[in-house]
Amino acid sequence: MKLVQKKKIGIAALTIIFCIIGLLMSKTAFSGDCEVHKEFVIDHSNGLMWQRSPPWLGKVKYKEAESQCRSTFAGGHNDWRLPTLDELRSLLNSPCMQHLPNVIKNYYYWSSDAGAAFGFCKDPLQEQLWAYYTLNMGTGEKGCSLANLMDLRYRGSAFDYPWICVRSID
Repeated sequence: MKLVQKKKIGIAALTIIFCIIGLLMSKTAFSGDCEVHKEFVIDHSNGLMWQRSPPWLGKVKYKEAESQCRSTFAGGHNDWRLPTLDELRSLLNSPCMQHLPNVIKNYYYWSSDAGAAFGFCKDPLQEQLWAYYTLNMGTGEKGCSLANLMDLRYRGSAFDYPWICVRSID
């Protein structure tokens, strides 16, 4: 009887080992509501797919970040975009955040949201009428990058921030 139990334990252990090896070889792992792939992480609880390891690091103007996302082809998809503030907030509170090594806490990240700066952005220059909104990925604090008319036409923003690309799950 004990020999049968040892065989069952051995078979169970081998099954677990083969499952782990299979996940590593497929470059896919599951962690709660997160499905981790080489190029992206799927956050099933929020219905979003986040680009995992973009080939760039650093900060850019808004238009450059927007263009980088639009030209991204990852995971067989080409409909990547900048996230909204709400999507960035959902990532901030998601266990999937730990699987995104290039997202640096306490940095402000570009969102696709923009609007009038009055009442939100505190800037003494009255010609600054428009803002692209950012989110601090450590504190969740909303920020903004003011844009005057020249910035909007040529660069899209006055300041550089990092970015991450997202897409909705099909």
